[in-house]
Amino acid sequence: LPGLDLLLSSPLVRAWQTAEIVAAAYDDMPIGILDAAASGDRTDLLDALRETPEGATVAVVGHEPTHGYWTSWLLAGGDADFVAYKKGEACAVEFGSDVEPGAARLLWKLRPKQLRALGAAE
Repeated sequence: LPGLDLLLSSPLVRAWQTAEIVAAAYDDMPIGILDAAASGDRTDLLDALRETPEGATVAVVGHEPTHGYWTSWLLAGGDADFVAYKKGEACAVEFGSDVEPGAARLLWKLRPKQLRALGAAE
């Protein structure tokens, strides 16, 4: 991503370590704690996303199976669970004016090898 406005992470150690790597790539930007990334609370995730300015780019670092379930829910709504992540994978979703379950659009989902290739190309 060319820019990042907000970086949120689960408070659990491995996710926080990954968030520190991401933060370093963006001039050591501050990392906010998102307890919902550890608890899986969907309401808290939506609240955090809704509190950001419209058009902001937000990264959330967390764990499986929560991230896959959240991504599925943001893309399709309901209790769909069709997205799964392997360690080190990332995705980007986009919202229009409504930050609601089922309102997101998938921009990309990349595996670690693909992300490394993009980083090497820069």
